[in-house]
Amino acid sequence: MQIPFTAEQFLQVFKQYNETIWPSQIMLYIFALLAVLFSFIKGKHSQKIISTILSLMWIWMGIVYHILDFSSINKAAYIFGGAFILQGILFFIFISSKKLTFHVVCSSWLCRW
Repeated sequence: MQIPFTAEQFLQVFKQYNETIWPSQIMLYIFALLAVLFSFIKGKHSQKIISTILSLMWIWMGIVYHILDFSSINKAAYIFGGAFILQGILFFIFISSKKLTFHVVCSSWLCRW
C-alpha cells in the first residue's frame, strides 16, 4: 500500500505542529504529568481529574494535530481527527457515569518507593 505522503512531508508536519503550538507543549507536559500523578493518588476527585485531562488532550490532538496540521498532507486526517474528538467526548461522558477508573498496578522496583 502506498502512503499519500513522503517521510519528509510527515516530519515537516511535526515541525509545523511544534512550531505552531509553542510554548503550549509545556502546559501539555504538565497536564500529562498531573494525570500520571493522580493515578497514584486515591483522592475523591482523582478519577475525574485524570479523565478530564485525557479528554482535553484527546480533543486537542483531534483538532490541533490531525485536522489543522496532518490534514495538509493526508485528507484522511479529518476522519482521524473526528475519531479523536468523538473519543474525547466519550471520556467526558464516562466521567459523570464513573465507568472509567485509573490506578497504578505495579510489581517492579518503581512501586517500592
